[in-house]
Order: sequence, then structure tokens, then C-alpha cells
Amino acid sequence: ASGAADDGAPEELGDFLGHLAGERADLDIYVLPWDYSLLFLRERELLPMAQRKRQHGRIADWLEEQHGDAIAGFFGVLANHCMLAEEFPRALDHLEGGALTAIRHSSYREAISNIEKAQRVASERQLDPDPLRRARWHTLLGDSHHELSEYKQAEQHYFTVLALLERLAPDERAAFLL
Repeated sequence: ASGAADDGAPEELGDFLGHLAGERADLDIYVLPWDYSLLFLRERELLPMAQRKRQHGRIADWLEEQHGDAIAGFFGVLANHCMLAEEFPRALDHLEGGALTAIRHSSYREAISNIEKAQRVASERQLDPDPLRRARWHTLLGDSHHELSEYKQAEQHYFTVLALLERLAPDERAAFLL
């Protein structure tokens, strides 16, 4: 054991960068985490599928950890990484979060796109979102269409919300309305 940290990077890479830094003091050398370097390999399709999926999951974990307080700007990227990692329930959370963020910024088409994508993923992956979640989605769709003056579409979504809420127990309905 050399006493060096085991970050998964080949030892030769450290030797090379050390030599390069010694020879060319004028260079700005940025050492990225080894996992990040694997992204470049993934982009070139050199990693096996299982490793690519795992890598996307790790990227999503890292983004959530690094930007927990300001995650709103990363919902789209997170949803994409979660889908590529085949973590579909987690992707639905991020798509819904992206829709909420889009509405806060008056980006109603983006909100609609996020929710429709969540509905598509849920359907294709045979996920069965509970009625409360589906009611939230239709509320977001209804609100977005309403703000775009697409009243007929908004009305359809609001009626769907009412139908979904009728299926819920009274305490669940009350939680939705709060």
C-alpha cells in the first residue's frame, strides 16, 4: 500500500499529471473526480450498459447532494439522469418538481411538458401513481392551461381532479386541499 487515496483513478494518471505540472508551470490543471471523467467515456458509449446506468444514478445522487438547497434549477437534468439510470419513480419526482418550478417562473408550456412526460413514463413503465399524485398532476396541468387561456383543456383537467378526489378518503382529500 502506497498510502495514496484510492479514488479509482489509475496511478499512472497521477504520475502523468504530476510530471505535466512540473514541466509546464504555466498550465492550469484541473483535476476532476474520477467518476466525472467516466462521463466522457459514457458519452462515447464505451461503458457497458450496466455501468452507464449506475453512473447516471451516481450523478443524480451527487447533484442532489451538492445542490439540495437550490435543486429547483436541476430538476430537468436530474429527471434525465434518473431515467437513464432506470430509476423511474425518482424521475417522476423530479419531473413534478420541474413542473412546479416552471409554474413559479410562468413557464407554463414547460410545466405541461414535464407533467405529460411524467404521465408517459408512468404509463410506459407501468408505474401506478396514487390518485393523490395524479390529482396533483392534473391540477398543475389545469393551472398551466388556464394561465395560457386554454380554458377547455383546463376545465377537463379540473374535472379529472374532482373525479380523482372523490376516490380518496376524506382525510386524504383534506390533505390535498391544504
